[in-house]
Amino acid sequence: MKLKEKKMRGLSKKLKEYTNNLPPLTSYQKEALIGLPFGDLTIQKQTPNSDTRIKFEYTIHSSKYVHHLYDLFKERILTPPYTKDRIYTSGNLNTTWRFNTIADSELNFLYEIFF
Repeated sequence: MKLKEKKMRGLSKKLKEYTNNLPPLTSYQKEALIGLPFGDLTIQKQTPNSDTRIKFEYTIHSSKYVHHLYDLFKERILTPPYTKDRIYTSGNLNTTWRFNTIADSELNFLYEIFF
Protein backbone atom coordinates (compact mmCIF):
# COMPACT_ATOMS: atom_id res chain seq x y z
CA MET A 1 0.00 0.00 0.00
CA LYS A 2 1.33 3.42 -0.94
CA LEU A 3 1.94 6.07 1.72
CA LYS A 4 -0.63 8.42 0.13
CA GLU A 5 -3.29 5.69 0.27
CA LYS A 6 -2.58 5.14 3.98
CA LYS A 7 -2.94 8.86 4.67
CA MET A 8 -6.22 9.04 2.74
CA ARG A 9 -7.66 6.05 4.60
CA GLY A 10 -6.67 7.59 7.94
CA LEU A 11 -8.23 10.90 6.94
CA SER A 12 -11.41 9.18 5.82
CA LYS A 13 -11.63 7.36 9.16
CA LYS A 14 -11.17 10.60 11.12
CA LEU A 15 -13.75 12.38 8.95
CA LYS A 16 -16.21 9.53 9.47
CA GLU A 17 -15.67 9.71 13.26
CA TYR A 18 -16.14 13.48 13.16
CA THR A 19 -19.33 13.17 11.10
CA ASN A 20 -20.75 10.49 13.42
CA ASN A 21 -20.30 12.81 16.41
CA LEU A 22 -22.10 15.81 14.91
CA PRO A 23 -25.34 16.87 16.56
CA PRO A 24 -28.54 16.60 14.50
CA LEU A 25 -29.59 19.62 12.48
CA THR A 26 -31.80 22.01 14.38
CA SER A 27 -35.28 22.79 13.06
CA TYR A 28 -34.03 26.30 12.21
CA GLN A 29 -31.17 24.85 10.14
CA LYS A 30 -33.57 22.51 8.32
CA GLU A 31 -35.98 25.34 7.53
CA ALA A 32 -33.12 27.46 6.19
CA LEU A 33 -31.89 24.60 4.01
CA ILE A 34 -35.30 24.05 2.43
CA GLY A 35 -35.38 27.63 1.10
CA LEU A 36 -31.73 27.88 0.07
CA PRO A 37 -31.85 25.66 -3.06
CA PHE A 38 -33.83 28.42 -4.73
CA GLY A 39 -30.73 30.61 -4.31
CA ASP A 40 -27.11 29.91 -5.11
CA LEU A 41 -26.36 26.48 -3.74
CA THR A 42 -26.00 23.00 -5.13
CA ILE A 43 -27.10 19.75 -3.52
CA GLN A 44 -24.73 16.91 -4.41
CA LYS A 45 -24.08 13.21 -3.89
CA GLN A 46 -20.89 11.49 -5.05
CA THR A 47 -22.82 8.28 -5.76
CA PRO A 48 -26.50 7.34 -5.42
CA ASN A 49 -25.76 5.64 -2.06
CA SER A 50 -23.49 8.30 -0.57
CA ASP A 51 -24.47 11.05 1.83
CA THR A 52 -25.35 14.56 0.70
CA ARG A 53 -23.15 17.64 0.67
CA ILE A 54 -24.12 21.21 -0.07
CA LYS A 55 -22.06 23.65 -2.11
CA PHE A 56 -22.72 27.33 -1.41
CA GLU A 57 -21.79 30.05 -3.92
CA TYR A 58 -22.79 33.70 -3.70
CA THR A 59 -21.73 36.98 -5.29
CA ILE A 60 -18.85 38.91 -3.77
CA HIS A 61 -21.37 41.53 -2.60
CA SER A 62 -23.05 38.99 -0.30
CA SER A 63 -20.22 38.77 2.24
CA LYS A 64 -22.36 39.27 5.35
CA TYR A 65 -24.93 36.74 4.17
CA VAL A 66 -22.23 34.19 3.29
CA HIS A 67 -20.65 34.50 6.72
CA HIS A 68 -24.09 34.20 8.35
CA LEU A 69 -24.70 30.93 6.47
CA TYR A 70 -21.21 29.74 7.35
CA ASP A 71 -21.88 30.42 11.05
CA LEU A 72 -25.21 28.61 10.80
CA PHE A 73 -23.66 25.41 9.40
CA LYS A 74 -20.00 25.70 10.49
CA GLU A 75 -19.98 22.42 12.39
CA ARG A 76 -20.48 20.69 9.03
CA ILE A 77 -17.92 22.80 7.14
CA LEU A 78 -14.20 22.11 7.23
CA THR A 79 -12.98 25.12 5.24
CA PRO A 80 -14.22 28.69 5.78
CA PRO A 81 -15.66 30.72 2.88
CA TYR A 82 -13.17 31.74 0.21
CA THR A 83 -13.36 33.81 -2.96
CA LYS A 84 -13.08 32.43 -6.47
CA ASP A 85 -12.47 34.49 -9.60
CA ARG A 86 -13.81 33.43 -12.99
CA ILE A 87 -13.11 35.16 -16.25
CA TYR A 88 -15.76 34.57 -18.88
CA THR A 89 -15.02 34.33 -22.59
CA SER A 90 -16.42 37.85 -22.88
CA GLY A 91 -13.58 39.03 -20.64
CA ASN A 92 -15.87 39.85 -17.71
CA LEU A 93 -14.57 38.98 -14.25
CA ASN A 94 -16.92 37.37 -11.75
CA THR A 95 -15.85 36.91 -8.13
CA THR A 96 -17.91 34.71 -5.83
CA TRP A 97 -17.81 33.47 -2.25
CA ARG A 98 -17.75 29.66 -1.93
CA PHE A 99 -17.78 26.95 0.71
CA ASN A 100 -19.29 23.50 1.11
CA THR A 101 -20.38 21.11 3.81
CA ILE A 102 -18.98 17.67 4.38
CA ALA A 103 -21.07 14.77 3.09
CA ASP A 104 -23.50 14.06 5.92
CA SER A 105 -26.53 11.79 6.32
CA GLU A 106 -28.31 14.65 8.14
CA LEU A 107 -28.47 16.46 4.78
CA ASN A 108 -30.00 13.56 2.85
CA PHE A 109 -33.53 14.83 3.52
CA LEU A 110 -32.76 17.85 1.33
CA TYR A 111 -31.63 15.67 -1.58
CA GLU A 112 -34.80 13.59 -1.24
CA ILE A 113 -37.02 16.68 -1.33
CA PHE A 114 -35.53 18.13 -4.51
CA PHE A 115 -34.50 15.00 -6.39
